[in-house]
Amino acid sequence: MESCKTITEPLGHRVRKRSPVRTSIKSSNSHSSRGNKGRITRELAALCGSPGLHKGLSRLRVLEPGVAEQTAQLREECGAFVDKVVEFQKIVGSLIELVDQLAKAAESEKMKAIGARNLLKSIAKQREAQEQQLQALIAEKKMQLERYRIEYETLCKIEADQHEFIDQFIFQK
Repeated sequence: MESCKTITEPLGHRVRKRSPVRTSIKSSNSHSSRGNKGRITRELAALCGSPGLHKGLSRLRVLEPGVAEQTAQLREECGAFVDKVVEFQKIVGSLIELVDQLAKAAESEKMKAIGARNLLKSIAKQREAQEQQLQALIAEKKMQLERYRIEYETLCKIEADQHEFIDQFIFQK
């Protein structure tokens, strides 16, 4: 997109415009008319003397040559900047995709860790419940042992009494 208008062919033949700026100079359809060509040349010469219009390298420029060069340089710099912004957007897009993948992987590992922690907690609770059951069983077995011990002592006493009775009975006979 060029901001200056140029005339690249002889003035009497055709005027080509590259910018939306309209010119008040129009060529006639008759190419053989020398009067119109002279009038157009005089009008262009008058315009070139006005501020902002310069004739150089067989082109009519609306901007000063330094400004036109700066504009062209700025256009090139803008193009390079746009290219860098596009490249930056690609890099950022790939970085966002990578971060999303890492976030998904981290979330997956987090869920695995939470599952493992919950499993360990449930195993610990199961062990505690099993330990309590075993403690209750031990207490029950101890009570049963104590009953059996008392019963054994009682039976031993009964046996001793019976032996004594038998011995007395045998001696009396």
